[in-house]
Amino acid sequence: MSVKLKPEAFMFKWLINGLTDILIALLVSTLILAYSASHYPQYFPAKFYHYWPIKLQTPPKSAPTSQMQVNA
Repeated sequence: MSVKLKPEAFMFKWLINGLTDILIALLVSTLILAYSASHYPQYFPAKFYHYWPIKLQTPPKSAPTSQMQVNA
């Protein structure tokens, strides 16, 4: 016995599944970013830690400054 869903119910289920997938992807990417920032601080600029309050095992070295060249 299969149950046929109304089109409205199918769209609602599709929307919920899509939003759930997006939330899971954002959660996983945030966890990967936090893990990477706390274990590999040399790959992130020092300014990054101003916005992300992550406890580091070792304090980050300041990132090298780059000279911007603007041609007028």
